[in-house]
Amino acid sequence: MKTYNTPFIVIEKNPVLIDELDKSGILFVEGNATEDKILIQAGIYKPKNLITALPSGSF
Repeated sequence: MKTYNTPFIVIEKNPVLIDELDKSGILFVEGNATEDKILIQAGIYKPKNLITALPSGSF
């Protein structure tokens, strides 16, 4: 998404990944993406696209 200059935000709860996002200058919200308040904070009502990722073995 950065390649195409498309704005995006990441929802993440892993502290190690949060540190990497912060160092990379990627906009993020810290928390669990299954919680309504986190989704609202991330702007769930105004996306043009939505991409989700699950850890392996979670389905």
